[in-house]
Parts: sequence; structure tokens; C-alpha cells
Amino acid sequence: MSLFGSDKKKDKTEEANLPVESQGAPAAASEAKGKGKGKEEGTITTSSDLLVQAFGDIDAGVKRMKLVVIAVAALAAVAICAAFFFVATTIKTAKDNVYILSKDETYYATKSPTAADAVTKTDEIDDFIVRFHELFFNLSPNMDIMKINEERAYAMCGDNSAYLYHNRLEESGFFKNFVQYNMSQEVVVDSIHVNTKDYPYAVRMFGRQIVVRESNATMFSLVTTCNVMDVARSPSNLHGLVLRNFFVEKNEKMKSEQIRRR
Repeated sequence: MSLFGSDKKKDKTEEANLPVESQGAPAAASEAKGKGKGKEEGTITTSSDLLVQAFGDIDAGVKRMKLVVIAVAALAAVAICAAFFFVATTIKTAKDNVYILSKDETYYATKSPTAADAVTKTDEIDDFIVRFHELFFNLSPNMDIMKINEERAYAMCGDNSAYLYHNRLEESGFFKNFVQYNMSQEVVVDSIHVNTKDYPYAVRMFGRQIVVRESNATMFSLVTTCNVMDVARSPSNLHGLVLRNFFVEKNEKMKSEQIRRR
């Protein structure tokens, strides 16, 4: 046998006697390397998913915030419109309100575009006419008080018709007699006729004058006419009316009575 042949046989015997671990070492290393690479790729994939999810949450949050802002802006716009409507309605209602003043009471009425408006206007004109005649015809033996009432009556007139009538009485010494003889005069309004179908409103007043002296009281019939016109309301003219073309149609003596003294 050849020497070389026995050496090859010996080598094969030694290779066969190697441990199993040694033979599988390269395969195990290769498998471990493959597992490590797969794990690293899995980690990278998971991080990308989290990043995409985070950006998706931010985008959804921005959209929700936009919806909230739009909803709040819409509600604010609705609230502003409602406030303007309420203010406009309140102003219109206030303009349609009518306050009728008398000696002791203030009456309140609401203006209406129907036939009831004529009744409301008539009531207001009635009170306006009564107030004018009280200021103009109620006299006392105090010249200062008469002057004050005279100026207030003139403020209710839109022309000088009442002034001209008053001036004629003053030139005749009519008012001085009230101071000199301690006289007083009171007007009593019996009825007022107002035509609200035509404008300016035609008014006729039927009443009485009672002149009181120290010894007697004399009653006079009194009929006056005038026209009434609408003007803007103000603190000094709550009725929103003025009187024009004032004329004393009738002023006649009715009766006289003696005043009994106890």
C-alpha cells in the first residue's frame, strides 16, 4: 500500500470524528445573521408607521379645530344679527308708542296701522287740546303765573294765531283786571270734535269759562277752532303735535250768580 493512501484515509477518519457543533457552526452563524437583519428591518418599519400615524393625528386635529372655529364664527354671526334685529324692533316699537299726559295720570297706548290708530290719535289730540285751553284760559290774580302759563301755551302753537288773540285781550286791560280786582278764571272743556280723515286735523272745542269775582261768578260759553299737525316728539313736546289757526268762534255770557257769604 502506498503511504499517501493511508494518509488520505486518516484524514477522512479525523474529519468524521469532528464534533457536530463544529460542522454546523457556519450554518448557525448565517442563520443568526439573517435573523438580526430581519429584526432590524422590522424595527425600521414600525417607526415609519408611528410617524405616519402621528402626522395623521395632527392633520385630523387641525381639521377638527377648523370646524370648531367655523362653528363659533357662525354662532357669533347669528348672535350679532339677532341683536341688531332686536334693537331695530325695540326702536320701531318705541316710536309707535303714544304717551298721553293729563293732570294726574299718564296714559299709554300703542299705535296701530288699522282703524284703531284713528282712535288713538283722537285721544291724544283731545288731551293736547284740553291742556292748551287750560294753560291759555285758566287765569289767576298773579301776573307771574299767568305769564308762565302763557309761554307754555305759546310753545304748543305752530303760528302766532293764539298770540294775536291774547295780545288783543292784553291791550284792553283784561288781564290787569284779574290782578286789580282779585279775580280768577277757569275753563271747563265739555267736548272736543276731531276730524282725523283730513290733514291737518280740524278740531272744534266746546266748553265754558267761569269767571269768579269777590261778589259773583259768571259763566261764559266758549267755542274754539284750530288745526292740529304732527311734529317730531321731544322732551318739551311729548305729544308730537302743534296747534295752528286758533280762533275763538263763540264767547258769550250764559249766566251770573251771586256768591253767598257766611
